Amino acid sequence: MINLCLVVIATQFSETKRRETAKMKAERARFQSSSTLSSLTNSETTNCYRQIIKLIAHILRKAMNRSRGTYRKIRARRLARKEKTLLEKKCAGKLQNYNVMKNVSTHSMINATEGESFTK
Repeated sequence: MINLCLVVIATQFSETKRRETAKMKAERARFQSSSTLSSLTNSETTNCYRQIIKLIAHILRKAMNRSRGTYRKIRARRLARKEKTLLEKKCAGKLQNYNVMKNVSTHSMINATEGESFTK
């Protein structure tokens, strides 16, 4: 009885192995085909489109981060120039409340968009 069970199991295993081997050979032949159109299936084209969308998203994220950095640098330079003119006016005696103006300028730099400082 045990021998009969072992024979049945071995037969089923060899049948499954034969099917899997044939399936793998067919898949290899399909991917090694010289024609790209014949090897493309619906899921592969979908995967291609996903990769293109990921690339576009990456490029847009990178451009957005660079533009934010540029904006921060420009704004920091503008505020520095503004503070410099305030100091010059104070030294010339044309400005009475330099400390108030200095606080406003510092407040502008600290409370930037997204809560980040301009000086990095």
